[in-house]
Amino acid sequence: MTWNGEKIWENRKSIRSYLFLQRTFNQPVWKWCQFIKSKRVFKKCILLLSNWDQKMADELIEKFELNTKQRINKMSKGMLSMVTIIVALASKADLLFR
Repeated sequence: MTWNGEKIWENRKSIRSYLFLQRTFNQPVWKWCQFIKSKRVFKKCILLLSNWDQKMADELIEKFELNTKQRINKMSKGMLSMVTIIVALASKADLLFR
């Protein structure tokens, strides 16, 4: 698969342009987040995702009433889905895969 004429798999330049939604935290690039609190995940997104919109993330965290002090690996599936949705929307990625 290509995006803007470049292969997207194993391409460090293009990885910032797309995000896989399903099982986000099982992907190698996100595995490190499983044992930290979601608020730290959102802070790290600033570094990992070049178009990260922190204001949008904060608004969604408030709207979903997400407890950002809970560790990712201790969250229910519903709460983990909320984190994934926040990461997806605030990432402002060009492509979102589900």
